[in-house]
Amino acid sequence: MAYQLYRNTTLGNSLQESLDELIQTQQITPQLALQVLLQFDKAINTALANRVRNRVNFRGSLNIHRFSVFLRFYEVLCASLSFCDILCVSDVLCGSLRTYNVL
Repeated sequence: MAYQLYRNTTLGNSLQESLDELIQTQQITPQLALQVLLQFDKAINTALANRVRNRVNFRGSLNIHRFSVFLRFYEVLCASLSFCDILCVSDVLCGSLRTYNVL
């Protein structure tokens, strides 16, 4: 089962509104709309897994850790964030690193 987190994005909300309108005008069935949403979930998760090449590393003091359903929440004090843009060119890994201190 694909995660449904991205349904709350602008793109996901627009898709749901369009599908609701098509259901109300009886141009598609609710079952077909559900299949479209499931395909959207799969496509978004696959694209993010295969195409995104950016990484964020952070260091700091963990203050609070919560786990709810499939989400983890962390509160980190005195965090230092490092953004790493990774480019794959001819099987050579090139990267740039940016670091920010968050107080």
